[in-house]
Amino acid sequence: MAQMFSRKDLQWFATQIAPMIYPQDMEEFAKVVKAKSRNSRFNMDLFMEVCKLSWQGRNSPHAQTDWLSIELKQQYQEGRNHGTNETAA
Repeated sequence: MAQMFSRKDLQWFATQIAPMIYPQDMEEFAKVVKAKSRNSRFNMDLFMEVCKLSWQGRNSPHAQTDWLSIELKQQYQEGRNHGTNETAA
């Protein structure tokens, strides 16, 4: 029987793997992770937000040059600071 992904596993996918995926494939990636995780507490919206912010933090022109050496909180903040605001009016 396969084990479900822990919160730590999901955080790793969102912060380390998601930045390497094309933005247009991010939703499909999240769906695959959710299906494989078998975690009933999986929050798709939160996972997508962290994935997008991590991607923006790594791939924005303002991103740190040594992305992998900085703390996860700082990576997330980079995405927050330099990401796009996609809220509708």
